[in-house]
Amino acid sequence: MFKRETRESISLNNEIISYTLIKTLRKTITLRVNENGLLINAPFIVSKNRIDELIFQKRNWVLTKLNWFNQKNQKSKLENNLVISILNQRYTVKIIKGKNKVFLKDGICWIQTKILEDAKYIEILFINWLKNFALNFFEEETRRLGMLHGFSYRSVKISNAKTRWGTCNGKGVIRLNWRLILSRPEIVNYVICHELSHLTHMNHSSKFWSLVEELCPNYKSLSKELKQQGISLYRFG
Repeated sequence: MFKRETRESISLNNEIISYTLIKTLRKTITLRVNENGLLINAPFIVSKNRIDELIFQKRNWVLTKLNWFNQKNQKSKLENNLVISILNQRYTVKIIKGKNKVFLKDGICWIQTKILEDAKYIEILFINWLKNFALNFFEEETRRLGMLHGFSYRSVKISNAKTRWGTCNGKGVIRLNWRLILSRPEIVNYVICHELSHLTHMNHSSKFWSLVEELCPNYKSLSKELKQQGISLYRFG
């Protein structure tokens, strides 16, 4: 397949934005933003001026997406005295020598590790513990809410999705992003109610949203809050 790839740039809101332009024998132009930046796929016959016009028209979307990925890539360094929030409870990180173990006690997130000098090792130890902690909480809350509202599902699993907080498939498997454990319990419950509603409506129709509201009356404010804090929940992993 014929393809030509170049690096281009454009000024958006007084900021120079670089992007990758891939020209092929396709018929349409697509804009995509991911961890690597802005990517444009376009036909050979389309001029750069036309492409820049399209980017400019979509500038608010492009800049918002780029900012989202840039902030998501700014990870927190797991170190002593770092303050983290788990289910709306604040904990101060303390890293000590000992048998590999992570536990919460009296406002402290204790991380015992055999290798104090290896920051990556410590981070993996902590994230693996956090994922297990999240799964236990998600399973318990989904079971409680499922029984409360009369839903039957197959299982609950954690996900490492980049853009989705939860999914529910036709087999009744609910997946929840483990990073939700860094938010409030009310936010977690909203996402669970959202996915439980998909057991009845596998779409986002008006009937679906009516059911979500029935299960979680303040879902709109919680959804807005989740969008606002979304980037901050990607501080680890």
